[in-house]
Amino acid sequence: MDGHPINGMIQIAMAKLRDMAQSETVIGAPINMPNGVTAIPVCKVAIGFGSGGADMPSRSGAFGGGAGGGLTVTPIAFLVTTKDGVKLLQLDTIGSTADNIVRTVPEVIDKIADLVKGKKEEADKS
Repeated sequence: MDGHPINGMIQIAMAKLRDMAQSETVIGAPINMPNGVTAIPVCKVAIGFGSGGADMPSRSGAFGGGAGGGLTVTPIAFLVTTKDGVKLLQLDTIGSTADNIVRTVPEVIDKIADLVKGKKEEADKS
């Protein structure tokens, strides 16, 4: 099965995706600014891949198939270095609704805990 055409298609598609999704894609090249500040972009990388094929028994040795993939790079933050240190500067438009929910869960839990604590203190005073 090593000589099957689908193997070659998959290997080529995966090699191209691997080339595009280097570590430099996630942590970008530093951007040096004239005032001594350096900004390093941080990106989210999503990769999708699919392949398929079929042997056609009605035609001797005939094969039809294909393979392909896609890559999405989304900037999510910058690591900013100054003479005072390093800071992470997140972009406001990060991710999907699910990402935003996960990011705000700790804040919501703190607010609920404060609310419950306040009601308990009121009940203890009564």
